[in-house]
Amino acid sequence: MGKGAQSMPLEVQHLKRALLREFQDRISMEDFEQRDPTERETALLSRPVSAKAARILADCTSDEAAAWVIDGWDDFGIDCVAFSASGSELWLIQAKWKDTGTAGFDDGGGTQAGTRTEEARTTATSTTSTSGCSCSRIACTASSGSLPAR
Repeated sequence: MGKGAQSMPLEVQHLKRALLREFQDRISMEDFEQRDPTERETALLSRPVSAKAARILADCTSDEAAAWVIDGWDDFGIDCVAFSASGSELWLIQAKWKDTGTAGFDDGGGTQAGTRTEEARTTATSTTSTSGCSCSRIACTASSGSLPAR
C-alpha cells in the first residue's frame, strides 16, 4: 500500500485500490519515470481520477477514458479531455488526489482550465469531491460545427 497508508482513511484506501485496479495498466506514466516516487504515485492516482470522471460523463470504456488523459507539465490545468458519443459535448477535466482525503482546487487550476475554452461556449461548471480526490469539469458545446466522433 505504500508508506502513509496508516493515516489514509479507509474509504480513501478503497478508492485508491479501485482506481489503480481499473486504470494503472491503461494510463501512461512515461513522463514520470525519472521523477521522485512520491510525485509519481500522486500522478498515478490523479490521472485515474480524471479518467474515471471521463468514463462516467461520456459513458465510455476504461480504455477510451485512459486514452483521453493528457495530464502533464504544460497542460494548462486540463488533465483529461472527453467528448460525447454524438460529438456535440466536450468535457475538460481537472483532477487532484490526496491520500488524506482533502484534495481540492485552491491553486486556481480550475480557473486556468476555464480560460482555455475561449472558442467554446461554457455550459456548465461543477466541482465534486469524493474521499481523497476532487474533480472539476467544464462542459463545453462547440460554437460552430461539431467535434469529431469517437
